[in-house]
Amino acid sequence: RLAPRGAARRVAVVGAGYAGLSSAIELARAGCAVTVLEANRVPGGRARRVRYRGTALDNGQHVLLGAYHETLALLREVGVPASALQRHPLTLRIAGRFALAAPRLPAPLHLAAALAFAHGLDLRNRWAALRFALALERRRLAVAPGSTVAQLLAAHGQPGAVIERLWAPLCVSALNTPPARAAARVFANLLRDAFCSRRQESDLLIAPSHLSALLPDAAIEWLGERGADIRLATRVAAIEPERTGWRVVAPGATQRFDAVVCAVAPYQVAPLLGACRELHPLASRLETMAHEPIATVYLQYEAPVK
Repeated sequence: RLAPRGAARRVAVVGAGYAGLSSAIELARAGCAVTVLEANRVPGGRARRVRYRGTALDNGQHVLLGAYHETLALLREVGVPASALQRHPLTLRIAGRFALAAPRLPAPLHLAAALAFAHGLDLRNRWAALRFALALERRRLAVAPGSTVAQLLAAHGQPGAVIERLWAPLCVSALNTPPARAAARVFANLLRDAFCSRRQESDLLIAPSHLSALLPDAAIEWLGERGADIRLATRVAAIEPERTGWRVVAPGATQRFDAVVCAVAPYQVAPLLGACRELHPLASRLETMAHEPIATVYLQYEAPVK
């Protein structure tokens, strides 16, 4: 259902979160005529700025690691300088209970040294964590299909203290999901990418400004310079199939496209695709996906906190 060969393909991208923006950028690079439709007034989805009592705050912090090559390449593509992210060696702290800091050694020695000198774990727990890390680095870690992170850690004899103070915080920070429900294969791949190739891959990348300044603002500007039609504060009501394309229905903005990228949350898909019987099975499966909110807590102090 795309335009004839040689014609500029008109593509709608519904949703201007990171997924929608990255899709729009790739489509624009491929020569498509792109229209981005976003219900909110500010692009960025779950990683954007919000205004509260005149102050710009981040709507959902996300951990970035040096191993996120595609994300970093996307930032470079839209002109975000490397200086927009501060690099820090991996550091984990639980006040009064646990502290781990990765030294500037080649991988995986930096992880081995960090575990060997971690505060808050006795010798037995350190060795258990190191044994797990070595199995990961040597690709001897058996990951059963469909298993959870909790099952993976139990299968490899990780003590409760190591899970609570090391693996669980890493899992929640990187996957936004607790070990009891997070996918073991995804977690294992993440750890391999971050800890088993180059030391820089495990660096924590911190955005000193708000999240909209990190990617969404630059992406919208980049797309606008290349002729993309950006429609913020435009809530799509339906995506309807036609014989040779799709009709996107929005208040005052109903329009026909050759293709549509639906980059919204899973629970928002079914209402949009009600007129497309072919996609009802997909929409039904998406509706059954479990989801939970990500809470962000803001603390304001009368004096600077170091």
